Amino acid sequence: MNNRNIFLIMLVLFSLLLCSCSEAKVEYGNILISGDIKENIDFNKLITSLETEDIEVNGEKVSAYDFENIVNLFDSVYHQNNIYLVALDGFSNKFSSNSISDTYLFYNEVNGWCYYSEKHPVNSKIKNIKKIIVANDTDEINYEFGFNIIKNDETIHYDISELLLNKSSIYFHLDGVTKKDNNELGVMKKKEIIAFNDLDLDDIKFLLMSSEGNHEYLKSDKGYLVIDGSKVNYIDKKNSKVINDVKGVMENYPAISIMDVYSDSLYYIEKDIPVMILFIDGISYFQYKTILKKYPDLVISNIDNVKKATSVFKPVTNAGYAAMITGKTPIENGILNRDYRKLLVPSIFDSTANALLIEGNIKILDLSVETILNLDKNENGYTDDEIFESAIKEMDKRDNISLFLVHFHGFDDNGHKYGATDSKTIDYIKTIDKYVEELSSGWNGKIIMTADHGMHDLLDKGTHGEFRAEDLFVPYVIFDGGLYE
Repeated sequence: MNNRNIFLIMLVLFSLLLCSCSEAKVEYGNILISGDIKENIDFNKLITSLETEDIEVNGEKVSAYDFENIVNLFDSVYHQNNIYLVALDGFSNKFSSNSISDTYLFYNEVNGWCYYSEKHPVNSKIKNIKKIIVANDTDEINYEFGFNIIKNDETIHYDISELLLNKSSIYFHLDGVTKKDNNELGVMKKKEIIAFNDLDLDDIKFLLMSSEGNHEYLKSDKGYLVIDGSKVNYIDKKNSKVINDVKGVMENYPAISIMDVYSDSLYYIEKDIPVMILFIDGISYFQYKTILKKYPDLVISNIDNVKKATSVFKPVTNAGYAAMITGKTPIENGILNRDYRKLLVPSIFDSTANALLIEGNIKILDLSVETILNLDKNENGYTDDEIFESAIKEMDKRDNISLFLVHFHGFDDNGHKYGATDSKTIDYIKTIDKYVEELSSGWNGKIIMTADHGMHDLLDKGTHGEFRAEDLFVPYVIFDGGLYE
């Protein structure tokens, strides 16, 4: 046998081997699983961990996957869901997640992925499934997932599934342009979008915040939202602006924010007017309004021109505190949440001589300013009394403080322990009020009183850190010291 014949025989054998391999391999069509789950799922990767079982469909045996076992693998945001199976032609079926036992998914070369059930009506046997959407079937709201709109002090929440099922449309987005010689080719990507004018928005001006620290005042209704797994991204078609992981927008937002602490303080300090910042941790604008009604005779209830101000996202102490003392958004100053301590920009303390910080028992941010920490020496559960005593002591012995920040923690501590609206939390303001009265009467300068964030109730306790009105609105006021001598 010559070499040519040997080569031909080997070529035939190799071709037969390839054919047998290709016949053994089943090319499944892809299904995207999305909605109220913590990340999108590639269905073909998901089922590799599951075993098949033989079922009979129209008199034929097929290898199928138990659908309930599949659904149990979803990392869902909510404990009870509706499951939508969406076909290639747009036809869709809705099932409750507690009604899918003994139902199956199987693959057919002609009809793609198919759903089979003997317990549901015959039209449940949907074919060519391309999407599985998991949708919240409870009264729960998780503000961390989805998209939020704050308007008129109320928070409107959209789950991811709600956006996908009721608001979305297909848009071919220009992803880039390639060139060769004098020819250009626009590269388009198909995206599922939600137009801003399809949402419950009445204005074209809004304040947008993201988990990446964006704090953007936008003036356009030409933008749209793009669902990216469990995240929502914002794209402004007009200005080619992209903001990732948007948490929500505010309509009719306040004219001021806690970042104004920085510019307001410097304004007076440059005029040789000393400034005291009374930082009441965790008091929301709504709690302040409750205090006004319940305790109208308090000092803080009789300060004129107390305004509503916005905090920043994420509304927690580290991020709010950093925004106050830098005048910069979290994406600029580098403090996005509780995990961050080191500023990327100068703080007001770096621009001010003779500054002093009176703090609790730990340093929250890495600051170069002279700081006096205070332990709970009398073990009453609070450091505020020690903070107050330290502040009075320093005021008595120093006559050249140009910037004095006093940070009280007890109101926030009570909110976490008892609840944002509990009487034990609200009543604690009487203690803070006595400190405010004495500190302000001995201060010959301007006083800025505000907070880092607000708080909302969760069961019988309080918490914060979400894009919602209760967490993002705080009181803000500037008044003269020496008023209560």
